[in-house]
Amino acid sequence: LLTAAASAHAGAVDLGGGARLYPAAGFLPIARALSGGALLPAGLDFFSSERWSMRAVFPGPAENRLVLAVPYYPGWRVWVDGVPARVELYDGLTQSVRVGGGAVRAVFHFSPTGWAWLCLATALFWGAALWFFPSRIFS
Repeated sequence: LLTAAASAHAGAVDLGGGARLYPAAGFLPIARALSGGALLPAGLDFFSSERWSMRAVFPGPAENRLVLAVPYYPGWRVWVDGVPARVELYDGLTQSVRVGGGAVRAVFHFSPTGWAWLCLATALFWGAALWFFPSRIFS
């Protein structure tokens, strides 16, 4: 299992280029809460492939983070307790958000970048094709 989790794991093998191979004790959950490097339980509500909601309770305002093990891609946005926050790359592949202490709820939402422009370009293309070449399309 390739991961850039805590570098203090025993038995890690350096693969070069900053990549390390860590022994896996099992699969990590798709939603996890990290507080100062410690793994805490996190709840996950799956609404669609574009919308995920996570919740966790953190003991204090340490370095807290909610990690969603879904590949990071431009277009992901997150709200923490209803306030927009910054989605950060985690492990070089997945996404996360920094949060404060106490009970926290984060909602991740994906909206592809440039989707409206792509739809507009497609509609303009088909409109032009129907206008200039109607006999080729309808014959």
